[in-house]
Amino acid sequence: MPAAYVGTWEGQASSRESITIPLGTFRVTLREARVGERVGTLRHTDIFGGICDDVLTLKEVTARRIVTTSVGAPTNRDVCDQARHTVLLTPVGDDLVYESDSKDSGRPKARLSKSK
Repeated sequence: MPAAYVGTWEGQASSRESITIPLGTFRVTLREARVGERVGTLRHTDIFGGICDDVLTLKEVTARRIVTTSVGAPTNRDVCDQARHTVLLTPVGDDLVYESDSKDSGRPKARLSKSK
């Protein structure tokens, strides 16, 4: 995994379904990992202050993006989506674009800036 991805990234997320809806703040923390290993976490803080955490496992690294498998953390509240889904992290300038294929979560997308 390229060192440039390592760190904490944060930004506002929205749904990509038929109606774009603000989803709150996404904070992704990434560390060095090999394919098949845990590469990081996603903390989603919704617009009401509720929190859901996902665990990210590295699936693929290319020159253009990181592909992870994401699943809800076992400590999540009942309202959090626990289903396994794919997350793409794509560098755009100094930022990362987060895109999830989780239909139950509204296929969220966020532009994340490095905060740490």
